[in-house]
Amino acid sequence: MNDSEPAVSGGDPSGASVPTPWGFWATAGLGVAVFVAFLVIQTVVGIPFGIAIMVENPGMSTADVARTLNANSEYIAAALLATGTLGTLVVWLCAWLRRDIPVRDYMALYTPKGRALVLWLAVTVAAVALLQAATVLLGRDTPEFVVDLYANVRLPLLLAIGIGVGAPLFEEAFFRGFLFAGWSRSRLGVSGTILLTSFVWALMHIQYGIYEIAQIFLLGIVLGAARAHTGTLAVPLAMHATINLGAHMQMVYS
Repeated sequence: MNDSEPAVSGGDPSGASVPTPWGFWATAGLGVAVFVAFLVIQTVVGIPFGIAIMVENPGMSTADVARTLNANSEYIAAALLATGTLGTLVVWLCAWLRRDIPVRDYMALYTPKGRALVLWLAVTVAAVALLQAATVLLGRDTPEFVVDLYANVRLPLLLAIGIGVGAPLFEEAFFRGFLFAGWSRSRLGVSGTILLTSFVWALMHIQYGIYEIAQIFLLGIVLGAARAHTGTLAVPLAMHATINLGAHMQMVYS
């Protein structure tokens, strides 16, 4: 943890009580509430798009509507922007409820040191390059739903904002912000928290195959390490945005 990050755990020499984040189970419980809110937001955003699909394609099965919806770039962009704003507000609320700790300290919303930011962005590029090389060597194809999504992109800039801003904002606030704060000060410790948050984050991307989920898990470890070593959420947020925008540009121009 960075020395500049305020200590919000344990006690002090004077014996005064030092405020701490929510404990492991409270953090997990609130995390479930955040995930439910995430699903509700995604569903509400998807309703008008789903209705439009059914009107254009009478008799289409529910499964086909869902597949068509997942390949609709306008819906994906809208859903990511909605969760990036409303979902992040829900995460912020969960931290704010622990009234003894300012949300800025709870979520580690600190300005990163320029040198550390550059270093971790370089690590990000190297990690993505290695994973991409492994994908090529193993002859793995791009997931079908991703190909379908980019086959009919009508608003690439809006999709880029959703993927590069909305998704990283919510996911980093939730995983490397709120969950990290509560779990890292439990018996899990920092290393256990990095592994657990990476695992849960990877499972959240269930639309991918096992191979892609494994890659996401490895990237989660890199993001968690950056959060732990820099003491600020800003660094993994910048890294996540870089990863997503790089993948978006690759798909747009491939």
